[in-house]
Amino acid sequence: MFTIQFRSSAGVQICTMLFGLSAVLAKDLSFPVTGIVTGRALWASITLFIIVLILRSSQWNQLAWRDWFHLSVNGVLLAGHWVCFFIGVEKGGVAIGTLGFACFPVFVTLLGKLLFGAPISSRSVIAMLLVVIGLFVISPTALFSQEDGTALLWALAAGLSYAIIILYNSYAKTAALSIQSSLIQCLACALVTLPWGYQAIIDSFNESFWHLMFIGVMCTGLAYSLLTFALRHINPNKAAIIISLEPVWAILFATLWFSTLPSIQTLIGGGLIVTAVALSAIEK
Repeated sequence: MFTIQFRSSAGVQICTMLFGLSAVLAKDLSFPVTGIVTGRALWASITLFIIVLILRSSQWNQLAWRDWFHLSVNGVLLAGHWVCFFIGVEKGGVAIGTLGFACFPVFVTLLGKLLFGAPISSRSVIAMLLVVIGLFVISPTALFSQEDGTALLWALAAGLSYAIIILYNSYAKTAALSIQSSLIQCLACALVTLPWGYQAIIDSFNESFWHLMFIGVMCTGLAYSLLTFALRHINPNKAAIIISLEPVWAILFATLWFSTLPSIQTLIGGGLIVTAVALSAIEK
């Protein structure tokens, strides 16, 4: 018999695989990024709403307007994060997009120091140096050529925006359950991007309906739900280490899906970045 800790670890690993798969599937879509974000958020909202109904959550009346406001702001931030992430994937490929996003722990450390005066440990410094070296290995011209570095900059913007979401969450705590929080954030994300993505959603019914639905239902709604339950029984540090493997799974799926291998530069640089992220997780 598998222990609850083993099953929870496996659950987090499945979530990580699904998150990585979402980048591959989005790369294969032919309509605008805003449409992908809107569709993903809409299908995730529908999925999470059904799960909330099944669980018969009765704590909605305990949420104050401040809770709704903070979660809605998080949803807007999530929309910005997903837009940056999918643009990075679209312009630079799955490896660049996911590896740039994976740098978010470095941004959390830097912003924590800048905004709250949080101390930076020697291990954090080592992790940041590994990230910088890894980025140089992946795209050595990124800091010198605007054209060549565009994709990497978008991917890093995804990491920065996710760091902002984490810090905002630590500041704006709410009374919502994790599943309720995910639902409200996805719904706010869908509403804020709908004016720019609705046409792509309409088009998807003829072109990529099941494709987009899978991203929203499996890679977002069910993945976040599974992660929510798994985190009840697993150490957050261990979960963070597992989630740091998202670029590894994304690159593996991209290799299988598109029959293309990433460059040696990307593999070496990616290895340094994943090591740095794991180092940050172990420290915390």
